[in-house]
Amino acid sequence: MLHSKLNVALLAVLASASPPGSGCAEDTDSAVCMLQLKNRDDYDEHWDTERPSHAAQSGDMTDFFGGASEPAKRSESDGHSLIAHQDSIEESHAQDNAEHKKRHGIFNNDIMDTLGEVHSHLFDGEGIASDPLEHLAPHHHSHDDDKCPECPGGPFIGQADSGSCFHGGADIHVDFDDEDIEEFFGDNVLMREWKYYKEGCHKPAQCEFIDPDVNHHQFPVGKSVVRVEGIDIAGNMNECHRTVYILDKQAPKFVVPSKEVDTAIEIDFPENTCSITADKPFLEYEEVNGFIDEATDNCDKQVTIVKKLENAQGEVVYDSSKDSTFPELKGPNQTYKLIYEAIDDHSAGLFHADAPDAVKNFIVETTIHEATLTLNDVQPPYDFQGCPSDFFVEIEAHETKHAGVFWTPPTITGDNCEEFGEIPEAEEQTKPAPMYPGMPLEVGAHPVQYAFKDASGNYIQDKECTFTITVEQKAHPVILTCPSNVTVRTLEHADFGLPIWDEPVAMQGGKVLPPSFISYPQGVQPNMPFAFGTTVITVKATGEITGNRKDEHLMFDECTFVVTVEDPQIPKIDGRMYRCKDSNRGDAEGLHSLTKPVAKPYEVCSGLALDWIPHRAYVDTHHYDVKYVVERNFRCCRSEMKVDHVCKPVPGTNTSSYCVPEE
Repeated sequence: MLHSKLNVALLAVLASASPPGSGCAEDTDSAVCMLQLKNRDDYDEHWDTERPSHAAQSGDMTDFFGGASEPAKRSESDGHSLIAHQDSIEESHAQDNAEHKKRHGIFNNDIMDTLGEVHSHLFDGEGIASDPLEHLAPHHHSHDDDKCPECPGGPFIGQADSGSCFHGGADIHVDFDDEDIEEFFGDNVLMREWKYYKEGCHKPAQCEFIDPDVNHHQFPVGKSVVRVEGIDIAGNMNECHRTVYILDKQAPKFVVPSKEVDTAIEIDFPENTCSITADKPFLEYEEVNGFIDEATDNCDKQVTIVKKLENAQGEVVYDSSKDSTFPELKGPNQTYKLIYEAIDDHSAGLFHADAPDAVKNFIVETTIHEATLTLNDVQPPYDFQGCPSDFFVEIEAHETKHAGVFWTPPTITGDNCEEFGEIPEAEEQTKPAPMYPGMPLEVGAHPVQYAFKDASGNYIQDKECTFTITVEQKAHPVILTCPSNVTVRTLEHADFGLPIWDEPVAMQGGKVLPPSFISYPQGVQPNMPFAFGTTVITVKATGEITGNRKDEHLMFDECTFVVTVEDPQIPKIDGRMYRCKDSNRGDAEGLHSLTKPVAKPYEVCSGLALDWIPHRAYVDTHHYDVKYVVERNFRCCRSEMKVDHVCKPVPGTNTSSYCVPEE
């Protein structure tokens, strides 16, 4: 209090150096002149309303301040007179406060602030608003009781600093010329200071922006309100507030970046099924491709991951944020899009409906990772059914072929995905032209062979439907009985085996025909090299020509049996022993390879060999057709292991030789 009185006295002495109004213009900015003008106004007002009678008679307005009759003769007592006058005002205020407390039941321990509000119990750190120049103000320095208005210039909108959930500092400018709010404040005398407070704070000692100041304070993402108080040298105060919106525009980041993982995955249906549940693709993708369904964010410590499945038509068939159960994904060769959405909803609920659109547009940030899912059917049909047995058709003795033989093709028993797509018909495998029901057939035996696949192209493994249609002449038939089917293994290191079968038996008119009447149209014979796999061998028997029967030269019969060569040998890790080393030598040996075919190691190089055609599905069924038998005369090569091979007889037969390492 003493300090405030001394300040008043000092200003009074300075102001009294000249009469009020002398030497000071209305627009003068100096503190002394402003105070002189202020004193003049206060004096005039006080003189008109409360002037003593003797002062009115004398006309000396300086007596109001307790000074001499002439302004030039004022002394130090002028300041003391003003202090005494101030003391009288304080005594009057004290009496008024005492009466106010008594009237409203306010106790001595209670504290009343400058607005007359009572504070019976203070919170820790709470203070009472006051000012050293409070008693000089003709009225309270607060603004009207209306809600503190928004400072000119509208709200401050900023973004969180990179990698942070805070923004450092908030500029408080007005919108007219980007002028600082402190420069925009004005006062009839002088502005003394500005203070910035956190709105809604209940501990004043912690509410003011001091260190750091408002321009360096770390504002969190969300809405903050800064109250700005402008105080003039008389202690008068007015205030406004600046709304600070800090936006989080930083999208979350997946723990494993999208560029580091494969964005496609293929999944095979489990055995005997044609569907999977919607959770399986996500589990498989994360396990196989190494993706992690987690994300980090500068603000949101628990980023929500939403998983979605979108079909080829763009429809979302699964959404983890909405669906509590997993739908079935059905059908082969379907394509879906796996979608991972990392959602940063930290700002949700931080801004009210009255926030600017520019603020509300950034309440939720999302990062998306996508991958392509393809569902595959790799399981072939279960089996086949309706495979016809061998059957005979008869024609007259003078006919050479049947006009059209019909049969019902076999079908599959079922498939894991048979309800999706059309199951193809069985494929007849005969070369060069496939057999078909209703086709004309000449006299003889005609093997028919079917392979089976599903709509996804998966063939039944190691099985075909095979039966024989035999066209016979009625007159003087020749009845031929074929050997039983035979199975052998490949020779060591070789791709062929040496099958041996029983001699076929041909009869005509109850008489056994000599072996010379029996032949193999394909040119094969027992104990010769047969390639790995399964093939059908045809046997033909012709009748005797006696000249005593009509069309005896047309009397013949055919039958078939199956030869299978199995391969029990495991692959070699180092397979160079089975491959030829190419030669580009310019000597006689090199030139010889240009004119004489070369046989690879353990291949037939001399004698009888099959000329055969693999079926279209040979890789899966191992079936092939024998065209005829050829005589070979090949040269053996040097293997990739630089071992020369020579042509030597195949052990167990005298029909053929093959290439073996030179001893």
